[in-house]
Amino acid sequence: MRSSVTFLFLLSATLLAARDYVVPANANVARFFAELPEDATVVRFSEAAEYRCGQDIVLPD
Repeated sequence: MRSSVTFLFLLSATLLAARDYVVPANANVARFFAELPEDATVVRFSEAAEYRCGQDIVLPD
């Protein structure tokens, strides 16, 4: 029981600290990722039904 409570506490603390970013519709996706802050933990593609990118998307190390 104690380990379950500890797990739930750590999970909730992690979720509260998560930084959520949404890629804007009609955005330059490659530029968005290039300028993404280091604290980003979640990136969502939810503002448009379709995204296109004609460049390489460089993800952080």
